[in-house]
Amino acid sequence: MEIVRKRKSRLHIELTPLVDVVFQLLIFFMLASSFSKPAIELNLPRAVTVDPSTMEQVVVSISGNGAVAVNGTPVAEGEFPGMFAAALKASGQASVHIRGDSDVPYGEVLRIVDLARRAGAEQVNLVHEVGE
Repeated sequence: MEIVRKRKSRLHIELTPLVDVVFQLLIFFMLASSFSKPAIELNLPRAVTVDPSTMEQVVVSISGNGAVAVNGTPVAEGEFPGMFAAALKASGQASVHIRGDSDVPYGEVLRIVDLARRAGAEQVNLVHEVGE
């Protein structure tokens, strides 16, 4: 009598879902990373003696009623660009701090940011108080 043994089926692992996941991860990391290189490689010198706290800051304050002041000096609507550009040049910095009252409309703050950029400010910081 002949004994018939059942053939054990070989374990078969589906690779299609694994390939799909790996492909999606590859696409995600390719899109999330930046491939841009700077146009010119520079090794900038470092200054040891400069104290950043001694440099004058340019601060633009906007009150709730729309009044604007540059470094604490009230400025009329038409005089702001010239006064701001002069203060920015005198400070030797390319950054400005904008202090806006919580009642100031967003559009007014955006207008001041736009004027600051046009006057040469490279960095615009919005000042706020830390809440509890």
